[in-house]
Amino acid sequence: MDAWDIIQKLDGPRLSIPTALVAACGDLQIAAFLQQAAFLSATCRSTDGWFFLPQSGAPAAAPNDERGSLFQKLGSWQHMLQLGPDAQVAVRRKLRGMGLLEEKLKGIPAKLHYRVDPQKYLLFLCGDAGSKFPVIPETCFPEEPKQASWKTRDYVSNERNKGKEQIRTGLAAEPVDNQDPEPQGTPGDELEAIKDALNLSSGQLGKLAGICKGQNCKLQDAHRSLAPHIKSKGLQGQQAFLYFKKCLLQNPGRDWTWEARRNVELEAQAEQATQADKARQRFIDRLAQAGDEGIAVRNGGRIFQAPPEENPEVFLTYQKPDGTSFLSRIIDFLNAFPEFLED
Repeated sequence: MDAWDIIQKLDGPRLSIPTALVAACGDLQIAAFLQQAAFLSATCRSTDGWFFLPQSGAPAAAPNDERGSLFQKLGSWQHMLQLGPDAQVAVRRKLRGMGLLEEKLKGIPAKLHYRVDPQKYLLFLCGDAGSKFPVIPETCFPEEPKQASWKTRDYVSNERNKGKEQIRTGLAAEPVDNQDPEPQGTPGDELEAIKDALNLSSGQLGKLAGICKGQNCKLQDAHRSLAPHIKSKGLQGQQAFLYFKKCLLQNPGRDWTWEARRNVELEAQAEQATQADKARQRFIDRLAQAGDEGIAVRNGGRIFQAPPEENPEVFLTYQKPDGTSFLSRIIDFLNAFPEFLED
């Protein structure tokens, strides 16, 4: 029995979530999404665990094959988990940050596919979270480099008193283009929020800020990248400080904003794929409504809905100007006549 078999026996389309998984994820919605994604990955071994499930939509009539029946029975993430698109984006972002969910666009038109690595998932279930994140060091704590003339006790009060003014170099650069569009307060408010979230002392926050200053990065960016890992490990106070410091010191020169930019790009690509799917479905519906009259094509031909036995979701009937007809794939026709995708 391999890892895929174990996951298929543990999980399934039912919503029965182990309390241990909820505790490990720290959130019921995240645990539910992760469990179902892991199960669906395990059913798609032939594609190395990659699967597609729409964000929204109702279940369709089940086909004959078992796997297709399962996916059409589930319908969509929203139908299965009762999570709207915005909530799904937030959950997926957290799971990607934890290193448990993989995403990529596949097919024509491109659709967002998902995958859960079975080994990482089983390690996570067993509580071995430390082995999943190779970029986050798990070795002994290194010595902290000395920070010249850094007065940690004055750091937080000074930053808060500056209001909306620029704070120290490396901590107050202009916002990075394409960064996650989250509401931003003053820099001092952001630092105070980090301090409260991790239960740090002012001195600990100042030391982390000093390291960031020396590495020419922003503490806020590093926190956004590390926060999911810190949360998944349940670290607070001194433990959170040591872990945060260790990650900074062992990843000098790291671009802490790349993950946020990647998330924005993936979401934009997924939105484009969703819009393309909607445009294609509008074309199919329009073709069905045209009936026997069909729709005229700019080259003098006409198109009609394909007969049911030829799957009208995939094919259409194309009639040439000379009256001869043949079946054409809808995707091929739309590539040749993209104007039919316009609203």
